[in-house]
Amino acid sequence: MQIKEDSIIYYSKQKTMRGLRVVGAFFALGILLPIIFSSDAWAYFFGILIIIASTLVGLNIYKYYANKQPQIIVNDNGIQTSKIPFSAWKDIKGEDVVEISEGRTTGYYLIYDCPFGHAKHSLSFLDTNYSALSGVLKMYRDRSRQDEAKPSGNSMVS
Repeated sequence: MQIKEDSIIYYSKQKTMRGLRVVGAFFALGILLPIIFSSDAWAYFFGILIIIASTLVGLNIYKYYANKQPQIIVNDNGIQTSKIPFSAWKDIKGEDVVEISEGRTTGYYLIYDCPFGHAKHSLSFLDTNYSALSGVLKMYRDRSRQDEAKPSGNSMVS
C-alpha cells in the first residue's frame, strides 16, 4: 500500500530573512553615507537613492516572508501552483526544473505545459531547490504512470 501525501512547497523563511538582512545592510549604508561624507552633495543623493531602492526591495521580499500560502503542490494526482490551477498528470507535459538565464541573472524555474498554458514558476525564495523538486516531480510522475498501467479491474474476458 502506498502512502498518499502531497509535497507542498512554501516560501522559505530562512531565505527571505537572509534577503531582508542584506536589504537592511544597504539601508544602513544609505543612512551612513551622508553622515560619513556630510560635506559632499553626492553622498546625500546616493544615500537617498539607496534608501529608496532598499525600501522597495525590502517591501517586496517582506511580501514573500508574510505569504503563508502554498506556492507549489505536487501529488499523485497532478500539480498546482499559486498562479496555475490544478492540472492532472494526464494533462501535463514536459514538467521539469530548469535553469534560465535572463540578462545578467540566472534562476531556477518549475516549467510544464498544461491545459491553462505554459506554466513557469520561479523557485526564488521557495523552500526547495533544483535537485529536490526534480526528484519530487520524477517520483510523482512515475507513480502516475504506474497507476495508469494498472488494469482497471472491470474488463470482461470472453
